[in-house]
Amino acid sequence: MALEYRHDPDLEFLGSLDGDALDPLVDILTKKKNSNLRRNQNLTSESRYKEHAPNHAKYWDLIAAEMQTWHGHALWNRWRGAGDKQGVLYRDILHDVCDRKKVNYNKKSETEVIEEYLCQKVLTEKLESMTSQQVKDFVEDMNLHTANLANFHPSTVATAAIGLFRAGGFESYKWAVIIANLTYNATFKQMIGKGLSLTANATLTKSLSRVTSPHMWAITALLAANHLAGPAHRVTTGAVIMISCLRVHWRQRHSTESPNEATE
Repeated sequence: MALEYRHDPDLEFLGSLDGDALDPLVDILTKKKNSNLRRNQNLTSESRYKEHAPNHAKYWDLIAAEMQTWHGHALWNRWRGAGDKQGVLYRDILHDVCDRKKVNYNKKSETEVIEEYLCQKVLTEKLESMTSQQVKDFVEDMNLHTANLANFHPSTVATAAIGLFRAGGFESYKWAVIIANLTYNATFKQMIGKGLSLTANATLTKSLSRVTSPHMWAITALLAANHLAGPAHRVTTGAVIMISCLRVHWRQRHSTESPNEATE
């Protein structure tokens, strides 16, 4: 089936990203854990993909269309007319992922706000699966020291982390890269490989190196074990988290302060 992008204001920003930034999203949508191509994906059969890959910026709309139609495999076909090649709007996909993961959110909220609540839920779940010592190590590794974290309760730690994720500037960028890398590496059962394209920034590099420490393996492994019903839901959950992080990356690029400037 040929891909046909359905105009979606929540995915338009993908057209402003470079190919390297889009690479992990393409991998999640098209590849299995063993790196073989997924049987249900259509992107790699498209002529524009074959002509320009791996310059994903040349066919960002097809990547978005792949995302929209992936969810259609699982749940939304009843919303689509016979022969309709277009998929589901991103916001509907986001709502479904949040509902399945029992995220406490307001459906009327801005898309970015709902994404933040999803990321907070994911972090909370993983922290709850860790020992108290692992949570403490996470706080220390991620430099989350505040008076409110004295008891290292998972929900409190996750709230503090997402507070930095939504704060804007370099802290948002750093946490977006960390969450994106954890999601990608969990999907493909490997440690730090690919994620958001990194800047030559000492602070960010140090933070990411800590993610590879033994304390963080539990989070990385557990991110892969989402409890959704089938492969289409597993794909869209990982893709939604990656898109949430890419949105922060895109905003950082358009802010007055670049990651390279915020090295302190």
